[in-house]
Amino acid sequence: MKLTKICEHCKKEFETRRQNSKYCSLICYQKDRANKYLKKSIRVCQTCKKEFILGGNKKQSFCSKICSATSENKKITQRRNRRKKSLIKIKCPVCKKIFETKNEKRKFCSQECGHINKKDPARYRPGSRKCPKCKSIINYKTEKKCNEAEAANRLCKICQINGDRNPGVPFGKGKKNPSYSRRGKSWEEIYGIVGAIKRRMNMFGENSSSKRPEVRRKIRLNLLKRKKQNIKNDGQLQPFYNPIGCKLFNEIMKKTKTFIQHAENGGEFYIVELGFWVDGYDQENNIVYEIDEKHHFNWDGTYIERDINRQKEIIAFLNCEFIRIKYINKIFILED
Repeated sequence: MKLTKICEHCKKEFETRRQNSKYCSLICYQKDRANKYLKKSIRVCQTCKKEFILGGNKKQSFCSKICSATSENKKITQRRNRRKKSLIKIKCPVCKKIFETKNEKRKFCSQECGHINKKDPARYRPGSRKCPKCKSIINYKTEKKCNEAEAANRLCKICQINGDRNPGVPFGKGKKNPSYSRRGKSWEEIYGIVGAIKRRMNMFGENSSSKRPEVRRKIRLNLLKRKKQNIKNDGQLQPFYNPIGCKLFNEIMKKTKTFIQHAENGGEFYIVELGFWVDGYDQENNIVYEIDEKHHFNWDGTYIERDINRQKEIIAFLNCEFIRIKYINKIFILED
């Protein structure tokens, strides 16, 4: 059943079987659609007030870059005009001079007057305290921070910049030496159980540096070098010893005209009953000599407990005189 309708574009009658058809041909449909799009895409420029067709951007509000630049310049000038304020006259509370400024919150005419006001004792309040060195007042936001600083006996910033240390605080403690708080604690207490396991795996596990092939090769070569040097000096192969300490024992032998058994002179004396090797032993006078390197001391300069217990056992068994010689920074120091 054919129907007669009027085309919306050309206003002519045409026959069709569809009830929804509006155009007589495809050309009329395309032309009408283009006209509707043009009506929607035509806009007015905000600066020059001229009509323009939209491009790809639906948010376009200017016909050209020149118009957009002029509008932005107007906005900038408006902002600058808002910021411009008239000068205000204020009286300085320290020097009593009148000065002009734009800032309403400003109180002092210069930095010098501000520093003088900080040191004024009349300005002291509960949230502030005096510096223990220069006696200037330090202000804090809360009383809690003020009490913490007073307990730590902290100095003001100026005294800290000059390099002065806080009086009453022992050297090495605090934030400058965080390792001080870790001493005497296990890894579980410092890093937690999981952190301690990871740290041990990195040091002693498969990821440790000692298990790399390059590091293991270096260790083997150093051991072979050490053994060759000991053989050349007519010294023992095990345990390892300090060759510089043997030279010291030779000098003592020349001066005292005694015989000291050491690694390069008959080998170190071995106490079978105790299982200890001794660096030097004078059998005639019953004197034991020990050379102590860095690994024999704690962080505070005292001897390790293992060495002290070892010394007591040797003295109790041999009933001898025990002499310790410190070897620090390539210098021998005889202990009193």
